[in-house]
Amino acid sequence: MLERLDPAVSSPTALREYYDARHAPRMVRESDRFYRWVLDEAGLAEGSNRTLLDIGCGGGYLLREAYGRGFGVTGCDISIVAVKTARSIAGPVVVGADAERLPFPDSAFDVVANIGNLEHFLNMPAGAREMARVAKPDGTVLVLVPNSMYSGDIWRFITRGELPTHNQAVERFASEKEWRRLLEGEGLSIGKVTRYDKFKAWKKIFPRRYAYCFLFICSRPNDGRK
Repeated sequence: MLERLDPAVSSPTALREYYDARHAPRMVRESDRFYRWVLDEAGLAEGSNRTLLDIGCGGGYLLREAYGRGFGVTGCDISIVAVKTARSIAGPVVVGADAERLPFPDSAFDVVANIGNLEHFLNMPAGAREMARVAKPDGTVLVLVPNSMYSGDIWRFITRGELPTHNQAVERFASEKEWRRLLEGEGLSIGKVTRYDKFKAWKKIFPRRYAYCFLFICSRPNDGRK
């Protein structure tokens, strides 16, 4: 696993201030098609009155897509700026929260999503445990994380000597096997792993192990907890 940690951002308060400053000029987001893809890959075409929590919801774009499919949505983000933006899209169901200590009861949600955030947590194992805790037994947990073997990053390292970066204060890159070990170690059962590439053609050119990101579609095993 490749890891980059800015010593100035080593507490939840510092992390919140960092993301407030980062989001203030403009919220980071993907295309609407991306958020549709995430839900489609997990077979979540219709909410049917199910509940969905988006951890690190940013501007609320996944929440908007899920709400349109009939899900009862809740979002949380450590950034106050992100929460305000998401509330303008998804309403008061968005709260400010540290994802490593979620303010929700056990087994609260049918679907828990963490899309492009886990790698930026101060304590990733704690964040993964919280995802498992708030998911209902046999509920769905979606985790999108970056691949340390991404072909574009390998090319940049060979040609420029540059290590992977998403230009954030706290970031990590890992292989599919390393991410799998982390998630399974914190109580999640992985049912399916699918690759995500920014360009469809890359899937035909590069093998899976060189994908840009991996989407882990997991569940919390029914271990007797309600």
